[in-house]
Amino acid sequence: GDAGLHFLLGDRGAPVAGFTSLVAEAMAEFLFAGPDVDRLVIEPDVRNERAVARAVKSGFELGPHVDLPTKTGQLAFLTRERWESLHAERASIG
Repeated sequence: GDAGLHFLLGDRGAPVAGFTSLVAEAMAEFLFAGPDVDRLVIEPDVRNERAVARAVKSGFELGPHVDLPTKTGQLAFLTRERWESLHAERASIG
């Protein structure tokens, strides 16, 4: 039931407030549309504090570090149940 997610955001010109959050939400919605997906798994570089903070802000729960060939990754997990709860909460706010 796990789906791995790699989010690469390159230079896109002038910053747009909330853009990354909107893209992340759309990706989660797309992946959770599959009935076999129970959890999203990511592993940003532990040195990328902004990416780790963005994951937490998006509802991911941090797991252990994992040594990979090119980096030390920060495992993080977002369950369908947690995402649905956060998604409903965000929708009710506006």
